[in-house]
Amino acid sequence: MASEKGIERLRSERDFSAVYATGKSWAAPGAVLYSKATDRSIARIGFVAGRRLGSAVQRNRAKRLLREAFREAVGWRKPPGGVDLVLVARRRLLDLEWDQVVGMVENLLARGQVLEREARE
Repeated sequence: MASEKGIERLRSERDFSAVYATGKSWAAPGAVLYSKATDRSIARIGFVAGRRLGSAVQRNRAKRLLREAFREAVGWRKPPGGVDLVLVARRRLLDLEWDQVVGMVENLLARGQVLEREARE
């Protein structure tokens, strides 16, 4: 089911494994972005928080932070189709302020050339 923004959720373990195995990665203190080009016409994204991050409450909070930061970072811009993305939370994510989380996700998306970097005013 496609969303109005042209982004679907990455759901199957097979798809996540393919992104990890053959995709490129960019790291920041609070998260890692994995990106893999595909032949699909739509972008797909998945959010991951491993058990090393902490309790279930902390892992769910980390994924919620990444989802919201991604929505804010993308804004009205539509990511190009033909890309699978995985955002993996790191322990430091839970210590960052909201503005830092959004900035980090914007930076990762720009470094991964998912979105063009815009001049901040």
